[in-house]
Amino acid sequence: MPLIQEKDREYLQKLFADELKGDVRMILFTRLNENAGADGEPADDCPYCQAAADLSKEMEGLSDKLKVEVHDLNKDGTEATKYGVDKVPTFVIVDPKGDDHGVRFFGLPAGMEFSVLIADLMDMSKEQTRLAQPTKDSLKEIDKDVNIEVFVTPT
Repeated sequence: MPLIQEKDREYLQKLFADELKGDVRMILFTRLNENAGADGEPADDCPYCQAAADLSKEMEGLSDKLKVEVHDLNKDGTEATKYGVDKVPTFVIVDPKGDDHGVRFFGLPAGMEFSVLIADLMDMSKEQTRLAQPTKDSLKEIDKDVNIEVFVTPT
């Protein structure tokens, strides 16, 4: 059963056609049970891994500009280390040039988090953000790495 409803799929296809300018990669790190059936099953410690994998594949079908890679955290440790990923599921978004700007989604982006994922995909494909110029100017003054984490709860 699809995770994205048909009316939402149609909306996203049009939105991506209008808004995705360059190819954007969404890299999903997950962990699936090797002993499961063809579709796999979540590992005991990752109940949302299969849903995240299914969602990423559905999204890939919405635009030829969206490229999806799915990696198993246990099997693809080198890739996980490259992107600093140590939790699953984790979505990494990479710009058209292949540059990693540190955009990560931990967990299953559902509800309001899904709309943020979509906005970030569009921004990354355009290689720009919708931040106001004064904000961009202020951010340029930061001379050290900063880790910003946003936590969302479904309540």
